[in-house]
Amino acid sequence: MDKVKLRKRVILEPQKFSDDIIPLLIQRLKADKYCSEKHGYIIDIENIISFTSAISRINGHNIVDVLFNAVTIKPTIGKEFECIVNMIFPQGIFAEYMNIQIVIPASELTEFVYDNQTFFKSDKVIKIGDKIKIRIVNTRYKKHKFSCIGSLIENLKS
Repeated sequence: MDKVKLRKRVILEPQKFSDDIIPLLIQRLKADKYCSEKHGYIIDIENIISFTSAISRINGHNIVDVLFNAVTIKPTIGKEFECIVNMIFPQGIFAEYMNIQIVIPASELTEFVYDNQTFFKSDKVIKIGDKIKIRIVNTRYKKHKFSCIGSLIENLKS
């Protein structure tokens, strides 16, 4: 996870305003499932550094330009994650880490054999709900989402 300084515009309706706008801005920033190709997904908002506002001529809403410190995560080639297996097919495993979808193709599961929604190799079994450790080998960013291809490092059990 990385700590970065970001700038984002937030729209606030006049009836939402109170004496302390900071908690409202943090709430609105957290509610937005924001993802950018440069920084990845916002995991947490640490603090608001500054903000400026203007009023929309169209509907009277406040347009607030917020500068803030955030904790982000960006799936890049070589990064390792502990994921949860959520689907298994003969073609591979679908896993998820903090809403990042990761596919581990069967070609990356050397020596594993598929049988009835599980992959197994001698005493190791991978099934839906298990934790696995993966390494990202390829990523794609499209429509504010990352999708990744990974390789299995280790089966951590459920």
